[in-house]
Amino acid sequence: MKKLIMALVILFAFLAVFAGLAWINNICIALQWSPDTEHRQVYHGLISWLDWASVDFSTISTFIPFFGLVLITVGLERLLFFARSHGISENFPFFKSYIPITIALGLIGTVYGLLMVGYYEPGRIAPRLWAFG
Repeated sequence: MKKLIMALVILFAFLAVFAGLAWINNICIALQWSPDTEHRQVYHGLISWLDWASVDFSTISTFIPFFGLVLITVGLERLLFFARSHGISENFPFFKSYIPITIALGLIGTVYGLLMVGYYEPGRIAPRLWAFG
């Protein structure tokens, strides 16, 4: 059982690093964006092969998977190393205020998106991350 949990810890840690890189890449693309740039502008992040993951300028679509994978990795590590000595909490594998925090992040992202839609003209908000043809 411990070998399985250790393999899962390694897998989810790898996925968390990948998701973290995608989030950092999305942040770099979001920082380049300006409402004054041309609509057909192609944006590139630090890691160009991760540009496909950058689908919004709020970066929430790449942060939430990163956040969840980090929490799953930490939960599996707690299960592996501390389950016998401390027991498993009722909030396992996350923490007590996980639900309110994710709800708050969702609401903040929604408000940010509504502000973007209301403030800028249509067609200026959607990112043009790659060129077709």
